[in-house]
Amino acid sequence: ELIDELKKTPEMGMPLMSKKLTTIYRGQRKGCVYMTSAPTGMGKTRVMVGEAINLGVPEWYLFC
Repeated sequence: ELIDELKKTPEMGMPLMSKKLTTIYRGQRKGCVYMTSAPTGMGKTRVMVGEAINLGVPEWYLFC
């Protein structure tokens, strides 16, 4: 029953910075661990900081 229910309405978490990754991972869900793999110097830390800011700041205001 659970599998059929999740196929109809899958569990979705907070959106990631990438819409494609949000679809693939079904968002950032509580209790799930996401591991990023990339060669040295490819910006893994910057991506993780960006994801943390994306979660922590619900709305952005641009002052121009």
